[in-house]
Amino acid sequence: MAVWQFNRGEWTEAYVFMRLLGDGRIYGASSDLTKDDSCYIDIVDIIRDEPDKILIFERFVETNIAYIRASKDGEEINVVTAPELSEYAQVLYDSIRTLAANRVVGVVNVQEYLESLGVDTPKANLSEEAKERYGAKTDVIITSEESLDHSRTTEGFSVKSHIGSPATLFNCSQTSGFTF
Repeated sequence: MAVWQFNRGEWTEAYVFMRLLGDGRIYGASSDLTKDDSCYIDIVDIIRDEPDKILIFERFVETNIAYIRASKDGEEINVVTAPELSEYAQVLYDSIRTLAANRVVGVVNVQEYLESLGVDTPKANLSEEAKERYGAKTDVIITSEESLDHSRTTEGFSVKSHIGSPATLFNCSQTSGFTF
């Protein structure tokens, strides 16, 4: 098994994926970032629409325990508990926090866990159709249910992290093509 070597930003995509599925809910907040327990969206599933496969990670509750069912192209791969997924997310978070900027690291136990769910890389690798539908910069595709009217939507989101250092609005690296 080749060990995945990724930087803080790339591992953060996997962390967000795992944390969202494990926690199952995103809360609203006030303008001063105070959590609002009455305003939230529940995570129904997360989709990884890749060029060679479609992975769906569906949350469900059975006998008061939240589970995640991983399926590839409609066939079940694995079922794990949400608390277990959250534990691996915390391990990954702790590893990311200690990682220096511009460094890469392998997190073997998290890698093995993600591979058991059918994930080949922590970084999103969208199919062309998914890029067109959700946006080329999409890192995670979430189906959610809103707390107020229980409407369901499926949307793509880009992951921007403050783990380590704040995210930038513009990427001014040489590959961006900016001329100064």
